[in-house]
Amino acid sequence: MEPLDRGATRAHLAPRLTPGVEALDGGVYRRTLTVCGNPGVVEVDLVGDAPHLEMTAHLPTFDSIIDDVARIRTMFGLDDDVQGAEALLSADPRLAPLLERQRGLRVIGGWDRFETAVRVVVGQQVSVAGATTVTGRLVERVGAPLAAPALGLTHLFPTPDTLAELDADASAPGMPTRRLATIRALARAVLDGSVDLYGAVPPDEVRRQLLRLPGIGPWTAEVIALRALRDPDAFPAGDLGIRHAVARLTGA
Repeated sequence: MEPLDRGATRAHLAPRLTPGVEALDGGVYRRTLTVCGNPGVVEVDLVGDAPHLEMTAHLPTFDSIIDDVARIRTMFGLDDDVQGAEALLSADPRLAPLLERQRGLRVIGGWDRFETAVRVVVGQQVSVAGATTVTGRLVERVGAPLAAPALGLTHLFPTPDTLAELDADASAPGMPTRRLATIRALARAVLDGSVDLYGAVPPDEVRRQLLRLPGIGPWTAEVIALRALRDPDAFPAGDLGIRHAVARLTGA
C-alpha cells in the first residue's frame, strides 16, 4: 500500500461522521451496514504506521465480505495512484513544498455512493458541522434503528426507497424544503435508473444525469463525482474552501 496520512484521514472524517451511523473512537472508524437485509458493523484501525489498514467485520453472514473489503479500499482511496498524483502536482513550484511536508494525502470517499451523494446534497451552502447535524437528525427520524445499539452506532443510513417517499413532516429540522425535494428526487432517480451511481456509466454521463435533477448544480455534481464516483479528474473549482486555499497559497 502506498503511504497513507492516517492523521489527516482521521481529521477529515471526525467532523463529517454521520451520527448514529458512523463513529471514530481511539482512532478506530466504525460504521453500520446492511448484509442480506440484516445489520452489521465494520471497523477500520486508523492508528499506527503499518503498510496496511486492519479491518474487523461483525456481520450476520460473510457472504458480502469481498464487497465489504472493496468498499473500504475505495472509501480510503487505497487503490489510488498517490505517487503519480504527487509527481504531477510537484511540478507546480507552489504545491511542491506542501507535498514535501505532507505525503500520503488521499481523497476520502464514503461507504456507499447513494449515501455519499445524499450527504453532499445536505451539505449545500452550509458548514460541515451544520450538514453533520442535519444528516444525523435525518437518520434518527427515518433510518432503521439497530436492535442493540452500541459504541455510538444506533441506526442504518436510510435507503433510496425510504428517502424517495420522504415528506416534509418526516424531514430533519434545519433542512430547507427545496433540499428535501432534491434528496427525494435523487432517491427516485437512483431507483428508476435515470441516475446510475452503481453501473459502468462514465462519470461525465453521471454528471449530466445529476444536473437534470432539481437543486443539483455544478458544485454538487462535481463533489459527488469526486467522493462517490472516485473520478480522479473531478474538481469543484467553485468551492469556497478551495478558493480560499488557493488565495492563501498564491497571496491573491
